[in-house]
Amino acid sequence: MFTIGHGASSALKPISRDGLILRTSRICRNLQVFYRVPRLHGDLRPPNIFLTARGDEGDIQLGDFDCAVEKGSQLLASSEPFCKVLQNYELPEGSAITEQFSLGSCIYTIRFQRIPWHDLAPPTRVQKIINGELPESPSNALFGDLMSRCWVGDFESVYSVEQEIIRLLQNKRGLQAVGTMLSSMNADLISTLK
Repeated sequence: MFTIGHGASSALKPISRDGLILRTSRICRNLQVFYRVPRLHGDLRPPNIFLTARGDEGDIQLGDFDCAVEKGSQLLASSEPFCKVLQNYELPEGSAITEQFSLGSCIYTIRFQRIPWHDLAPPTRVQKIINGELPESPSNALFGDLMSRCWVGDFESVYSVEQEIIRLLQNKRGLQAVGTMLSSMNADLISTLK
């Protein structure tokens, strides 16, 4: 397996538009498994997102569950810029909002092959997060508006994020093309918890 953005396969070539769409949707589906448990991943970031042996077209699995928490419990880890940090550098309670924030930063990293605010020192990045500032993402970029909405917690759940991805795709490609693309996904993601 390779981690997103850190493995040999992703370092050799940029991720295609279809690759980004599939990976983002698969990450959402993996996160939904936790809602059924009910827990939150708590440390979603590219080194904890794995491509299976099928490489660029393979399935996505999440790893590093030692920071998973029950909804409403304080997060155990903060990996900037993938965690929404509160005033006084406190970690928030885990919620759909904290998972969406992490997801928005992961989408940004996968899309642009760099973390948000990559050119700033870590303390400056953390201060921007505390101040509620958002990284720039062109609204015309694939998922630009979606990333911004994730960073502000605009969705009810990660499932709602995935539904928005499907809606955006249907508007661009048509219902049948999206159905074909998504039908190749592995529906049994509960194995990622075992």
